[in-house]
Formats: sequence, C-alpha cells, structure tokens
Amino acid sequence: MSTWREVFEKVKASRPTACSHLNTALGVITTTNGMKQYKRYCLSCGSPTTGAIAHDAVAVIREMAVPSERFRALQDAVFTAQRSMVSAGSKFRFEVWRSLYDSYLLSWEWKKTRRRALERTGNLCEECGGPAEDVHHKTYERIGAEADEDLSPLCVRCHEEHHPHMKAEQGRHMEYQPIDRTPVDRALAYLASVPPAVHGEGRDIATFKVACALVRGFGLSDEDALPLLVEWNAGCRPPWSVFALRGKLRSARANGQMKIGELLEGAA
Repeated sequence: MSTWREVFEKVKASRPTACSHLNTALGVITTTNGMKQYKRYCLSCGSPTTGAIAHDAVAVIREMAVPSERFRALQDAVFTAQRSMVSAGSKFRFEVWRSLYDSYLLSWEWKKTRRRALERTGNLCEECGGPAEDVHHKTYERIGAEADEDLSPLCVRCHEEHHPHMKAEQGRHMEYQPIDRTPVDRALAYLASVPPAVHGEGRDIATFKVACALVRGFGLSDEDALPLLVEWNAGCRPPWSVFALRGKLRSARANGQMKIGELLEGAA
C-alpha cells in the first residue's frame, strides 16, 4: 500500500457519504457552439449520472428535459449542506485530506497516472468527445494506486459539472489550481505521511527530524509547531512528554542542519 493510499484511508471517513443516484431525470445543456447536449442527472444530489446521450435516444422525451443549471444549483445546495453537517473534528480531518489531495496533484506520481489516463482516451473527453484537459476521480478509494476505471479524462466544462463548487480560474480547472496553503497547512500534510516514532527503532532521531522539519523546514515558531508535534506524538510508542517535545523543538532550531523554509521552496 502506498503512502498516499495509507494517508487517504485514515481521513476518507470524514468525507460526505456518496449519493446512490437512485432517481434521475433528463437534463439539457447548451454547449459553447449552441448545440444541445442531453444527460441524465440525479434528482437527489444534482450530479450527472451519464455521459452525453444521443439525440435520437431521447427524441420522445427531450422536450421535457430540465435545464442543467437547475441541477447545478441543487448540487451546490447539497454540497453546502454536507459541509455544514460535518463536525468540528471531521472538518479538521477534511481540511487535512484536501491539503493532501492538493499535494498529490502536484506530485510526479499523479502526473504519470494522469498521462496514462489521457493516453487511454487519446486525449479526448469521455463525455462529450472534445479535447480533454482534466482527469476526474470517479472514486477516492485508491488514491496513489488508481485503476483505469477510477479515472475519467474530461474537458473543463464536463469536469465542472461534477464539481460545480470549484470555479474555473483563468481558463483552468481547479485540478491545476491547488488551493494556497499556509506553512501550518503544509506541515499538517507532511506529518500525516510520517510514521510515528517507536522505541528501539530510532525513536529519538525520528522525533528530532520531525522537529527540524517543523521549526526549520516549514519555518514555524515553537508556539505553532508544538500543537502539531503533540498531535503527531500521540501515535509514538511510547509518547514523549510535552516538556521533552519542547526540548526537541529548541534543539532542532539550534542544531538542525535543514535551512529555514527549505520545505517551502518551490511550493505551488
């Protein structure tokens, strides 16, 4: 199991439960060239449940098609409601998940996976047949080890139908615009991928390296770094005392070899 998958397994429980799309209706969207495109949409969450449907397949009922903007509004409302129901603890884990996902989209691992998906469809959108610019995750169950059926190359417009809460910026979908993250956010993502320190397995050195990453690599103050180190320390065997952790941070700042801000260099 890859590091990315291990991390996503820990936090995916905080994500909203997926809709089963039991009830659907025909919707219509007008493309940029004025053509009408028909898809079926979920009546519960507003998400598209099919790709483009041939006109002759809906000839009898296409006059009853609902404008896709209504489904998009429903999807926005459902997303807002889901987020409002998330508890404080789950919201924290969701933000860590989001931070990790953005980091993953910048990794070489994702770039190779993305290229594989685009080559599979000849760089064409699986829904409308236009040029594909994005690769959509149909599921987040296998992040870092995606199967072909987990990914769908899409054009920007079709991708946005699946994620209406993510707005295009300067003609690029959010896939290419990971959210800006503070050093604390980046440190959280780093800690989520670092295994706990264990007695007899280099516990002291491992903890010192983490302290160096926090106060030197990410440039955090001791006050900002300590709560993060305390949370990571909860998984260590045995855990360090808070007094000992403060000492690790002081020692890392004074004696660590990592440059201040080194882990922030070149960050998007």
